[in-house]
Amino acid sequence: MPKLSQIHDNTCKGCAIGKNVKSPFHKSENRAKDKLELVHSDLCGPMSIASPSGFFYYVIFIDNFSRKTWIYFLKYKESDKVLSKFKEFKALTENFSSKRIKCLRSDNGGEYTSSSFHDFCVESEIKREFCVPYNPQQNGVAERKNRTIVEVAKAMIHDQDLQTLLWAEASRTTVYIQNRCSYRALKNMTLEEAFTGSKSDISHLRIFGSPVYVHVPKEKRSKLEPSGKKGMLVGYSESSKAFRIYIPGQRYVEVSRDVKFEEDIAFKKSKGSCVIDESNDNQNINVDTNPEIQREQVEPPPQDDHDDPPEPMNPTDISSDIVVTKKRSLWVRNTIQEAERFAAPSGTFRETKRPQVFSNYVSLMCNLIETEPCNVEEALSHHAWKLAMDEEYQSIIKNDVWDLVPRPKGKSIVSSKWLFKIKHNADGNIEKYKARFVARGFSQKEGIDYEETFAPVARYTSIRTIIAIAASKGWKLHQMDVKTAFLNGVIEEEVYIEQPEGYEIRDRLTHVCRLKKALYGLKQAPRAWYEKN
Repeated sequence: MPKLSQIHDNTCKGCAIGKNVKSPFHKSENRAKDKLELVHSDLCGPMSIASPSGFFYYVIFIDNFSRKTWIYFLKYKESDKVLSKFKEFKALTENFSSKRIKCLRSDNGGEYTSSSFHDFCVESEIKREFCVPYNPQQNGVAERKNRTIVEVAKAMIHDQDLQTLLWAEASRTTVYIQNRCSYRALKNMTLEEAFTGSKSDISHLRIFGSPVYVHVPKEKRSKLEPSGKKGMLVGYSESSKAFRIYIPGQRYVEVSRDVKFEEDIAFKKSKGSCVIDESNDNQNINVDTNPEIQREQVEPPPQDDHDDPPEPMNPTDISSDIVVTKKRSLWVRNTIQEAERFAAPSGTFRETKRPQVFSNYVSLMCNLIETEPCNVEEALSHHAWKLAMDEEYQSIIKNDVWDLVPRPKGKSIVSSKWLFKIKHNADGNIEKYKARFVARGFSQKEGIDYEETFAPVARYTSIRTIIAIAASKGWKLHQMDVKTAFLNGVIEEEVYIEQPEGYEIRDRLTHVCRLKKALYGLKQAPRAWYEKN
């Protein structure tokens, strides 16, 4: 071997390029000395199915000192949504603990690196710490907590055979319970006690998914209607001493304190097991979700004496040497039994068919029935609809609803559309063709295009009371309708809207309408009409 004139520095170029691996992550021994000194955060989602409230994501905030966790749910992965939840978390914790958040650690997701999030942290004097890209291990506290929440939520859901759409409620309950569990690093104190200084009462905890009966207040039922309804426990209220109950048939969660539990059913369902019995002749696989119910054995069908040719076996058929017995869940059996009670008597249904003699007549009538136009071009091609659109446009101009101005820079423009409706009399004849020019309120931005939207409305009980008084006194009632009512309300916000399609000013096609009065479809239109009157 030739002698090298230079000393090797233990670095091989080929190995450094071809065998390069990530550096190991060492365990961090640094812990915050006080509450809110360091806060970890991470976003989890999207989930494969929306929750009953329409959520797909959740964001968590963890106090490094006490390891207490706060969870907030989101419908969309947007920086503004995450920032609003962080502001909510900051106001809540700082007011409760009399401490200030000093440092926030997160990954490099766009929801954390936006300019609005950065400006808020600079304004609030909060230090930012980010993970190196593609190294989530540096934010291990939040990452491990996310994994724990998801795994526990899945276990709770599948333990009681619940629907996966309850993942948000299961995640909320997981955080609620973990905050009330002891932690070895805190000398067996609970996370809630380490943050608040007081021990939490856990005597109200019940099995997640337990069948319950919820009391229905007398204000929400008549005398003969049932005073209770069935649901399942999915969590605990943070703002009141009550339980969160999911009503399966109605797909919503309500908060109630008047609850009766059936934890025995949930406990038996949780103890369901799979028992395999081996014998010399065959194998019986018994799947039983209720040990107290006697197992049913499936006997093979009796063999016929005739030598018939064997029939082909389906893939789902069970072989004669393996017998599988599977019991339905208790809640499934109860649901089926309850549904069978309301089944119609046999023989009460008969098939109905349309007479063939009227088939050509129906086809002819389809061409004679008046339909509403689908777009502006179709409406302008019919004289009746053109007159209706002209009438609507003239009423807008008469009420001085807007001013035509050049398109402003940096301002949001609310889109608009035409709506068409055929009004019928009581006898079915056409009364009038109605065209309405409306704003697409869903394109408005809160805080920019509108502020307050609340407006009082008449309750049906009040209307029925007035009618009852008039009937008892023999009075006459008169009804009136204000034509284009919302066009009389004055709006205070600076709102711009597109010109009506089909009525654009030729020499000012790029101009937009700056609204001076409310328009149908605006978020603040009902409130503007109420304040005007």
